[in-house]
Amino acid sequence: MRKEPLQPALSGLFGVAFASFAAWKTGSAKGYFLLGIWSNLLLGGLFLLSLLIRRPLAGIVWGALNGTGTTWLKDKPSRRYYAIATLTRTGVFAARFVVQQWLYEENSTGWLASRKSRWATRCSHWPSWWSCGQPGAPASG
Repeated sequence: MRKEPLQPALSGLFGVAFASFAAWKTGSAKGYFLLGIWSNLLLGGLFLLSLLIRRPLAGIVWGALNGTGTTWLKDKPSRRYYAIATLTRTGVFAARFVVQQWLYEENSTGWLASRKSRWATRCSHWPSWWSCGQPGAPASG
């Protein structure tokens, strides 16, 4: 009715359904957080791997989003900035995994819920933005 895309709503519905299924299968409310905890580990690993193969994932994603592709790979300062951005994202994912896994093991479901909402808003974007100075700055073609 509002002529907005359904994809975000359907993605959210799928995520909640999967997390609820995990909680049901584990027999505990804390199982709801397993998908998020382990996705942090997986994403951190992907970002780290992209650094090791010298194709920083922050640059690849940003190039895809703004239409510049991989032209930034030819620019040494841009490669450095995107490597820093990718490294900071790796650190954020690692920290989120460590804290949330610890809370999970401690059966701190309330703290898990609190950390999940706080980390989603505060720690998701500022490290990448800070490391590049401003979004899009390193992507000079």
